[in-house]
Amino acid sequence: FLVTANEYGKAIQAEVARAIVERGGSVVLVETYDQAVSDFRTQITRIKAEDAHTDALVVINATNSVEPMFRQLKQLGFDKQIVADTFTVSNPSLKDTTLVEHVAFVDYPISSNPVDTDSPQLADVKKEYFSRYGS
Repeated sequence: FLVTANEYGKAIQAEVARAIVERGGSVVLVETYDQAVSDFRTQITRIKAEDAHTDALVVINATNSVEPMFRQLKQLGFDKQIVADTFTVSNPSLKDTTLVEHVAFVDYPISSNPVDTDSPQLADVKKEYFSRYGS
């Protein structure tokens, strides 16, 4: 994983990691970064050091550093499958869309209504939201 060290990045990483493990996979490495950073070479180098043990890289980046991240992944020769969320690949700061041409991305519905699959944290957020603002 290469994820923003904020609540969004941590929450998505935790849920995706859980799904991977539940399906028999494993998480080899989680690299985080501050959302103000635009140099990811240190994290990418650590990820590449685990190359023999990885099949793919999950990238969660809803910040303005999407383009530098994907440019540096390409420059440093990262050649495994990259999986990202819709907010990462459709980020308005991404001007060179050729950088994400081979990225597999997922779009996921987010219901504002409580559903059985909500994590406890999400259920709490929805409960607080409805208590403040109603439906």
